[in-house]
Amino acid sequence: MALIPRWIVASIVVAACCGLAVDGGLVGGAKAQTLPTTLDKEMKYFYRAPSTEAVAKILKDFSKPPYVGNAASYPPLAGFLAAFFSRYPGSVNAVVTTDVDPRVLWSVAIGLRLAGQAQKAEAVAARMQAAGLKSPELDKLPASLGMIRAQTPSDFDLLWGASSATGDSRYCLVILDAFRSYANEGNNAKVLVAIEKEVEKGPKGDLHWVRQQWGDARAIELIYMASALWGLRSNAAQHDFVRAAIGQYIAAHPDEPAARALVGKV
Repeated sequence: MALIPRWIVASIVVAACCGLAVDGGLVGGAKAQTLPTTLDKEMKYFYRAPSTEAVAKILKDFSKPPYVGNAASYPPLAGFLAAFFSRYPGSVNAVVTTDVDPRVLWSVAIGLRLAGQAQKAEAVAARMQAAGLKSPELDKLPASLGMIRAQTPSDFDLLWGASSATGDSRYCLVILDAFRSYANEGNNAKVLVAIEKEVEKGPKGDLHWVRQQWGDARAIELIYMASALWGLRSNAAQHDFVRAAIGQYIAAHPDEPAARALVGKV
């Protein structure tokens, strides 16, 4: 699954907007990091052959340096675990007792919380605290994965993680609905496509114009939704269930700006 990790959006906004504060982002010299090829593949296509053993292996792999220190990978893992725990509640105990780096427990605790396992989430958070780490503020999270709304990069991370765990299009549809609503307003679709094209250029891309033209708050908003567009298009190219969900929307609403943006014809 081509996740939308927070370092991507944070680094884009830093480059474009000269150090704006970004929700959850690794501002200030954030570098793009990726999961090791084997781990990326294990998560990306997990839904094809799900198992408790595979999840335990993923957690152990996350515990290895340098990836355990890449905070950007934790939100997608949390969404992945939330969906897995929700679908396979009988596997919770086996996964929770996996011997992992205490930092990885951040994702485990959030995954449990979003899967409706509040007491177990608190117990995992207590394990983090016992290791001298700050645990997530679970009481500030939605009560379930189904209550997540696609508004920020953290939300995208959680939902793409859930998608890779299940192969269920309902999670990517939350992102699609948010993108559709935003892209169909005014001239937003054309702007989002223009931003996405700059993002695809990597370090050579120029996004300073976004801030200059729309100001700080709107620039972040636009770049967030451009990352949603990138994620939808990228994942549609790799996963049948994402491609089918987007295809159904485009077929039903071919003249909407959001639909045209998804096919690159704004």
